Amino acid sequence: MNTLFINGSAHTNGNTARFVKENFTDFETINLATVKVPPFAGQKTPDEASKIFEKMRNYDRIIIGSPVYFSGISGLTKTMIEWGSTQPRDFLTGRRIVAFVRGMSANPSVDQPAYAIIKNFADYAGATFTTI
Repeated sequence: MNTLFINGSAHTNGNTARFVKENFTDFETINLATVKVPPFAGQKTPDEASKIFEKMRNYDRIIIGSPVYFSGISGLTKTMIEWGSTQPRDFLTGRRIVAFVRGMSANPSVDQPAYAIIKNFADYAGATFTTI
């Protein structure tokens, strides 16, 4: 299964990337911290965001990893997902989106709202959703 890892952390080699590297092999990475995508404002999809979604279409499994801040995914991840609403519904049919989020809290319920956002994106995109 070919895999794309979308790293939503501002730290390209931080805990999010380290976890994925320890648990998966043979994947390509997009570090959202190095992609110039403006905040979502409902206008035409910027080229850099379009490139991310086009790349996603070429993979069977897409791991979306994000740190959790106050029960929410990172702004980088949220911006990418918001731009996803400019794509046609079901544009990732037949793919699997695997979510990995982690906050500093020992209480796992803090992570649940972050998972819900990624699940909503997967549902919109027509992809199967799972978590790590």
